[in-house]
Amino acid sequence: MCPSGLSQISSTGVIFLFIALPICQAQQKAIFDTNFGSDVDDIAALGMLHALADRCEIELLAVMHNAPEDKGVAAIDAVNTYYGRPNIPGGQSLPIISVGHLTNLDRLLKDKAGRELIQTKVAELVIMGGNFSRPINDYNLL
Repeated sequence: MCPSGLSQISSTGVIFLFIALPICQAQQKAIFDTNFGSDVDDIAALGMLHALADRCEIELLAVMHNAPEDKGVAAIDAVNTYYGRPNIPGGQSLPIISVGHLTNLDRLLKDKAGRELIQTKVAELVIMGGNFSRPINDYNLL
């Protein structure tokens, strides 16, 4: 007897397991822009986005890395692979969710073709940052 959501087929003594995954038609599509590196806030945010994608609440179309650390891209790939999404495709007009440096967006805005791309493809920009109680600037907004 197989656990719920699994089926097995026996062929010449070999057992194959097929996981029945729900087909998602998420209404909200998103790109995640991150400075994935030495802290934990970005990995938590990416994990939450994958959890939302598992519940069909969003479709995670891409993850952008916006910091100079070389290992960030490999770490993002590891997290995406862990959650079963090693090849996240690109998409259409959608929000960008940024929890790190705004380097990628800065470069796009300084480039004429980049500005046109943002105007036609970005529906909304959501960023993590702000200054609520200290007289210094937020690190992500420097």
